[in-house]
Amino acid sequence: MDIYVQSRGYDQDKDYRWIKVIEDGKVKEEIPPLSKNAISLIENSSPSVVLERLPESDLLLLITGLEPEKRLDIIGRQIRIDLAFVDKDTDENERVLRQLAVRALVDEKCKLLTEKISLCVELLKNPDFLQVNPEDIDKVKVSLEKSNFQNRENLLVELNLPEEIVGDFLDGKAINALDFAKIYNTLELDLMKPKEIYLPPGVEDSPNEENIYSSFVNYGFYVSFSKLLEVISIEKTEETPTSQAADSIKKIGPNIPELREELAAEISHSKLPLEIAPLLVVTGFKKMEILIEAQIWRGLSKLVDTEGWTKIPKPKLKDKLSLSVMIEVVSAQFKWLKSLIEPSNVKSSENIEEKSED
Repeated sequence: MDIYVQSRGYDQDKDYRWIKVIEDGKVKEEIPPLSKNAISLIENSSPSVVLERLPESDLLLLITGLEPEKRLDIIGRQIRIDLAFVDKDTDENERVLRQLAVRALVDEKCKLLTEKISLCVELLKNPDFLQVNPEDIDKVKVSLEKSNFQNRENLLVELNLPEEIVGDFLDGKAINALDFAKIYNTLELDLMKPKEIYLPPGVEDSPNEENIYSSFVNYGFYVSFSKLLEVISIEKTEETPTSQAADSIKKIGPNIPELREELAAEISHSKLPLEIAPLLVVTGFKKMEILIEAQIWRGLSKLVDTEGWTKIPKPKLKDKLSLSVMIEVVSAQFKWLKSLIEPSNVKSSENIEEKSED
């Protein structure tokens, strides 16, 4: 199974990024293979659940908007976690992804799922050690010569720190983050970004060694692949009723707890249709016309104004994709790409969509 995680770090320069987790300690930046049509059907700033059959006989489950308690960035904004699971299209894999979707759809189960995922996706907030980057060592020494201290001896008197620690700092070796900050601020090195080193649990002092966090420092969060697999394995071991054939009637409704629970009950024992397309979409503010024209098998949106489920009429053979749907697809693709190209942009990082655009 391929697992993708999107989150952000504590600091503002560590914005939202999609990464593909290969194994513990190994990761690469990559967005999940969500289709262009599926991207146009979800509101990025809202919790969403998508089940989609992909070409090449793959299944995809997207769960967005998980919000662990007390996980805030440096200016107090909620940090969310988004997940995507992609696996080969087999009956067993479909059952596992459907059961994961059930947990995301039902409020109480989603709370438990969020708690478990928060243990798998760890926020790297405060580094244990810091060091001057190799390319900045000469600049630091020049700054010392131009400062009021002029040399290492005078700096030692001012700092009241051991000579070894100050020497390691000036030579570009890792030192305790608190000592680093004291020297850094004294020399007024505001424009130089230090290298951050986080120690794994149980490790007290190995600042110069590569560890499981090394590949994640630039993202600001660490993902445990093995722990995520444990969360998924629960669905593989739990007994569920024999899956029935999918109901071929396509339906949409308002995104409310009652209908999410009904949908969860249905997909817990019902197979998905065989179409290669987005099959289930639960999201925030998307017009019901968009879901109807996309011929979603099951769709819930806060902008669907029916009292309950309503059947989607079959499209006419000669109907073409409407202008509104084309605009949604292009707009969604643009926002998706912009969020990847401009990770430091605050609005892009939060994937803010004005409801009036839909």
